[in-house]
Amino acid sequence: MKFKVTATGASLSLAASNGCTVHISDIAGSLPLIQDPELLKLCCESFEEVGGEGCYRNNDKWEPSSIDMGDISSIIPAVHPSCVGAKGTSHGMDYYIEDPVKACVNSAVLQLVMIRNLLENDAERAKAIKKSFKPVFSTKNEYLQFVRNQTCEKDLVIKNPDGSITIL
Repeated sequence: MKFKVTATGASLSLAASNGCTVHISDIAGSLPLIQDPELLKLCCESFEEVGGEGCYRNNDKWEPSSIDMGDISSIIPAVHPSCVGAKGTSHGMDYYIEDPVKACVNSAVLQLVMIRNLLENDAERAKAIKKSFKPVFSTKNEYLQFVRNQTCEKDLVIKNPDGSITIL
């Protein structure tokens, strides 16, 4: 059986005194989402083109969560818009699609409108967004090195072959 706990000196000693071993696996999580302002502006315009004026509400307050889009946004311009049509707690047991047209069809239409708006006029807008983007990491390899540096795999309490315990 495995448990995820915060290890302190006392908890390591307790584990050792009970003959347990302790191995930590600390793997980097998702980085915070940084929505590109110009891409977000285009997204808002595209939403309004699909749903009419005022249909998009830009919630620019900081949220205490992180997602894989945070990692993506640290390297390339990104946005993470949401469409209505679902009910319940996001990722929760009570989450379900109440209106498939709003949640699925309108979402697909929005993405196509955004692509068209990015690529029209010889991709003028896409090129401008790409040119003005300031990445957190200048290369993919710099990002990957950061993630590797945030990852730690280590045995903290080791039961030795002779029966003794080592606490690191």
